[in-house]
Amino acid sequence: MLLLSCKNDRTIFNLSNGMHISNVLIITSEDGTYSPCVGHVVTEEGEIIYVGKEEPQVNGNFEEINGTGKFLIPGLIDSHTHITEVQGMLPHHMEAHPKLAEAFNKQMPRSYLYYGFTTLINLGGISEKQISDFNNQPLKPNLYHTGRSGASVANGYPMNFAPEEFRFDGAPNFIYLKSEANHIPDTFDPANHTPQAVVERIKKSGGIAVKSYYESGFRGMPKLPVPTEQIMINLMESTHKNGLVLTVHGNSLEAHSFLTDVGVDIIAHGLWNWGEYKNVPSDSLPVEIKNVLDSQIQKQIGYTPTLTVIAGEEALADSLFLNDPQLKKVVPHKLLDW
Repeated sequence: MLLLSCKNDRTIFNLSNGMHISNVLIITSEDGTYSPCVGHVVTEEGEIIYVGKEEPQVNGNFEEINGTGKFLIPGLIDSHTHITEVQGMLPHHMEAHPKLAEAFNKQMPRSYLYYGFTTLINLGGISEKQISDFNNQPLKPNLYHTGRSGASVANGYPMNFAPEEFRFDGAPNFIYLKSEANHIPDTFDPANHTPQAVVERIKKSGGIAVKSYYESGFRGMPKLPVPTEQIMINLMESTHKNGLVLTVHGNSLEAHSFLTDVGVDIIAHGLWNWGEYKNVPSDSLPVEIKNVLDSQIQKQIGYTPTLTVIAGEEALADSLFLNDPQLKKVVPHKLLDW
C-alpha cells in the first residue's frame, strides 16, 4: 500500500466497502523526505483514496479503526525469502510429518502479513505447484520468484547438498561448466545450460530476477566449483537483456571481491567470512575488506546483509529460543511442541 504525503484539505467520502483509520502516526518517505504525522487514512475497495492530517467526513459502509498509539507504514518487502522450506525441519522431517508441514505452510503467509510484509521475493527454487498453493491462501503477501531453481554452476552450491542421482533434475537451471563435464550426466545438453538459455527459461517461468551463487564452500565442505568470470559476465548480460535483475549469493571476501569486480546488481549476503583476516581484532577493519565495500558503494551494487541468518545460527544454541512468546503468534503450536 502506497501512502501519499500528509495533506490538510477537508474531504467528504461516501463509501460502499471502505475503511477509516483515524489518529494514526503515518510514516512514509515517498518523496525522499522523512516527515511523519498523526492523521487519517481512508480506503475504498482495498485502495487508499485519502491520506491527511485533517479528519475527513466518512459516510456509508466502512470499518472504523482507531489508530491512536499505533503507526502505519507502506507495506514491507522481504527481498530474500525461502518459502518452500518449513522452518526447523529438514526435508525428511517434512515427509515424515506432512500435517505439521501443511500447518506451517498455511500459517506462514499470514505470519508475514502480521509483521507488515506485503511483498515477498523467493530466492530459491520453487515449483509451479508451490507458487499455486501459496497464491491460493485466502490471506497472503504478493509473491515474486526466481524460477524453478537458481542458476548454479554444475555440482556447485547449493546443488552439492543433493545426492548426485537427484541434483541435476532438481536444479533444471544449472549452468554447464566444462571443468565438471565428466560429472554431468550425458542426458543434459550443454546448449540448454548456457547462461543465455538459463536466463530465458527463468524469465519464461515468470521470474523477476536471476539468482546465482559464488560459494567455494564453508564448514568443512570440499572445495566447490564456482562460476568463471566469463560465465558471470555472460549471465549478467543475458539477465539485463531480458529485463531482469541478477542477485548472487556470496558471503566471503573471495566472493565479494569477485562479484564486485564483475559488477553484479545485488550481492545476496553480507561479507561475513573474512578469509585470511578472520583472526584480526574485532574492532578493526582490514584495508582490503574496506576497499571491497567502498567499491560496492561506488558501483551502487545492491547489498542484502541477511543478518537474521546469523541470528538463526545463534538460535540453534539457545535452549530458550522456542519459549519466545513472539513465536507463538506466527508458528503453529504443534510445530513448536514438535
